[in-house]
Amino acid sequence: MNRSQLFYLAISSLIFFASCKKDEGLTEEQSASFMKYYGAASTGSDMAPTPDGGFIMVGTITTGASDDVLLVKTDKYGNQQWLKTLDGPEASKDVGNAIVVTPSGGYAIVGTTISTVFDSVQNVEREFQAGRLIVTDNFGNEIASRNYAILDSVASIDIYLNGISMDNTGDNFVIAGRIQSDLLNVKIGYGLLISSTDYTQLGVIYCFTENSKGKILNIEFNDVIHSSNGSYVFVGNTDVNKLSTHKNGNIWISEYSTLNNTDTAGIGTWNVFGQGEEDGAYSIIENSTGNYVISGICTCRA
Repeated sequence: MNRSQLFYLAISSLIFFASCKKDEGLTEEQSASFMKYYGAASTGSDMAPTPDGGFIMVGTITTGASDDVLLVKTDKYGNQQWLKTLDGPEASKDVGNAIVVTPSGGYAIVGTTISTVFDSVQNVEREFQAGRLIVTDNFGNEIASRNYAILDSVASIDIYLNGISMDNTGDNFVIAGRIQSDLLNVKIGYGLLISSTDYTQLGVIYCFTENSKGKILNIEFNDVIHSSNGSYVFVGNTDVNKLSTHKNGNIWISEYSTLNNTDTAGIGTWNVFGQGEEDGAYSIIENSTGNYVISGICTCRA
């Protein structure tokens, strides 16, 4: 379950997924656990426990000028069982951001694939970023992949996919991300419902709101769950504190009863909280009482 699984791992063991090679500065308590490293010039983004009691981790590995998705499987002690790199389309850079274990025991990964294209709107070559879903078997062998892009004759639009979970039926993927237009200088919260059978899009939410002057305020979705009450709950960050009714905080949470292919600023319920402009939420889980637990960053005041 997305970045929140890091807390589970931190309790049972201490594993860092990075290219750093230094073990200095560990406390006695930390030294009693273990630390492992995987991949060279790599960055870890997300992890999840696997049915066999081990862990699966996803990130990005850099080799020369190329970036590829990195997938690492370990046992419960963090010993590497296998490592795979998943390359995207030719001449692209591929980033792995989040992972979920599928009902079949395989893995679904979301991230971004970056290609250089000619932008006819701005009449320049630019990096075009499409959202990417990769599905593998339980050994990390790619079964399918699908890119999700938006083509617009007016503005250049990039898609970033940041979080993924399964819906309550186990039949569909729920994906959190953002749409970004450099020309219009806005970010719009982007939620997708994707069939886990044929990877087609079943639903989408475009989440935005405006201030009193009609300016669209930036919203980014970083994680999502399908809650026990059947609603889709997204968390992320925004600059909504610029609204007259919300002076403080940028941590955003939205709840939708359906993902219905409709542009919306008002469908569902939303709230924003925190204390400063740098606040943001990166992960969400639902606890046994039906409440939500959110992790992120807060510029807390003394």
